[in-house]
Amino acid sequence: MRKLAVLLLFLLTPAPATYAQISVKYRLADVRSVYVDERSFNFAYSSCATLVGGMTLPCTKHSIQRDEFLIALKRWIGKSGFTLVQDEDDAEGILQGTLSIDDHAKVYRDKDSPSIIKDEGPQWTVAAWILNADGKRIWNLGYGYPGISHKWSEKPKIEAKKLALAVEHDFRKKR
Repeated sequence: MRKLAVLLLFLLTPAPATYAQISVKYRLADVRSVYVDERSFNFAYSSCATLVGGMTLPCTKHSIQRDEFLIALKRWIGKSGFTLVQDEDDAEGILQGTLSIDDHAKVYRDKDSPSIIKDEGPQWTVAAWILNADGKRIWNLGYGYPGISHKWSEKPKIEAKKLALAVEHDFRKKR
């Protein structure tokens, strides 16, 4: 009878939680593997977009730049010391965000003579965050990160490197 009771108790006791279920990450410093959610990096604004049925459809040029950005971002995340995983379930952190590209942005260079305008090309705005396995934000892209050094390159690659190095900066600061 005692053996039967022990056997029933063993069978009815829930299985212990796996390591992934126990180790819910609450800080970026605890994250080692990252999944880049490409579907989330949509356009918040595109200067050449058209509105169709309430959806913003960017032009081909911006769509290609988005793809170049995502390729470079994955490469730089891997170079930043994180393990890039292909499946969202295997990741400790999920990198998501939005993009805005304005081809018509101009920057005033001279305060005394506002008529002097220098065109710096497209202005990119990247908003990004990292979610843990529970879907809670554990990191937001802020401002005030160290500048990056880069040779002349295409804008998508520069912006991807900035984002990856901002993640690496906060990771190393144990935030």
